[in-house]
Amino acid sequence: MKFKLLLLSFLTILSACKKADSDTNPNTNAQNVDYEFTITINGLSHKIKGNTVNGIPYYIYSPNNPNNCISSNPAGSVWLGIKDVSASNYISGQVLGCTITLPNLALGLNNATLRFDLGGYWSNLTDSLGGVLGLDLSTTSGVSVGSGSSNIPFNITDLGNAPTIYTNPPLVYNHKKTLKGNFNGILYMVSKVSLKYDIPINISIDFKAVRMY
Repeated sequence: MKFKLLLLSFLTILSACKKADSDTNPNTNAQNVDYEFTITINGLSHKIKGNTVNGIPYYIYSPNNPNNCISSNPAGSVWLGIKDVSASNYISGQVLGCTITLPNLALGLNNATLRFDLGGYWSNLTDSLGGVLGLDLSTTSGVSVGSGSSNIPFNITDLGNAPTIYTNPPLVYNHKKTLKGNFNGILYMVSKVSLKYDIPINISIDFKAVRMY
């Protein structure tokens, strides 16, 4: 009888330890999500597509997965980009990156700011069109620099869900639903000559970004 009681106690402790271990190190239970974006500029599409099972799509978090497709913080920053065309999640296009800032993130239409990173395809395009590098884009033609360009109507179709983050080493993200949004229309770049938003560009952006908060 004493042996049975000791055995039962041992099994209870072992079960509790296994549960605690799975709570703090849930590697075998990590949840993953599909992600992707397509940025089309004047007819040329830039696209990545993948799953977080191969790493978080952002080079700071996952150096072996350098192409970006994440939503970084509650203020609504979305980082999209192609840094390595040899990466497994690369589909098409050239090296470029952009940041979409949605300060009042909500379902439906959001007034956003869009800025492309310097370098790569965007810098080549800007130079060829006589534009000014490093400035936001605008939906309004003819206004001067400094007039404000946080007016790009991104349609947010799904807010997604925050991941469960386990900080006990190794760091594990249990991902859930992605943040989804899109824009399609004519935007204007600032001209070097006029210093006004008067260079039209046809842009569409569609993303399913991994939430990191």
